[in-house]
Amino acid sequence: MDIQTVNKNVYNDIIEYVKKHDAKLAARFEKIMEGLIPVSTDLETFGGLKKENKERYVSDAKQISALLEQNKSKLNGESREFAWIQQNARIIEQFTTMTASYPDDLRDFYLKHDIAMYENAKWTEEHLGKTIVWGHNGHVSKTNMIPFVYPKVAGQHLAEHYGKRYVSIGTSVFEGRYNVYNSNHEYGPHGTIKSDDPNSYNYTFGQVKYDQFFVDLRKASGVTKAWLNKQHPIFAGITTIGPDIPTTVDVSLGKTFDIMVQIQKVNPSQLKDEHEKER
Repeated sequence: MDIQTVNKNVYNDIIEYVKKHDAKLAARFEKIMEGLIPVSTDLETFGGLKKENKERYVSDAKQISALLEQNKSKLNGESREFAWIQQNARIIEQFTTMTASYPDDLRDFYLKHDIAMYENAKWTEEHLGKTIVWGHNGHVSKTNMIPFVYPKVAGQHLAEHYGKRYVSIGTSVFEGRYNVYNSNHEYGPHGTIKSDDPNSYNYTFGQVKYDQFFVDLRKASGVTKAWLNKQHPIFAGITTIGPDIPTTVDVSLGKTFDIMVQIQKVNPSQLKDEHEKER
């Protein structure tokens, strides 16, 4: 759902599927993908290309989708397997279109990023049924908690499309430490939180004498509902800390999430170094 790279298997699956039906057509796909595969391994590689090269690869990615659609009849286009192959092509197109704006136009990059997240969640629900999407509060919220980064988030698109069928579950914490990028762009347990603002949601939920619990905000009424619909600070959980990056944002929690999960104390997950990952 969150496209930070295009795995080579995404390309291979398309080629192998087409080969089963038309070897000559498969060769055309291979020719188009030849240049795309090495540049779509990560954001930095594609983002570092010259503008004209980015535009060429965006065009190539769109051609993959177009070729599949044009040859739908000979590729058993009504099958479930073909639907997956089309989705693979869509992922390539999403990545290239999105990353063409990186790093020069980050607003456009982030806008397209969350549109892609929404499209992929929607595709999964339409083809596989009831779907659970896991993501940062700022991506799954029904209102935009982080407009200073994202013009519009995936949760807003999902809420608009599905209405009450979309149930947004947020997470709140009271205190602890967490992994984050520091001002030197080093990733590790640099983030700390201690909710000491009595006006914040984190502080209020932190007064409950349970280590973890969840609350269905949709069932709130009276003064509780009124309080939830007012703007109060909540820990933002931005993935980078720095002097110009807010640690809290003001939201109307009752309009932003349907359910809240509260964790009173958090500890950073233990990160493995590259040597440990290879074992």
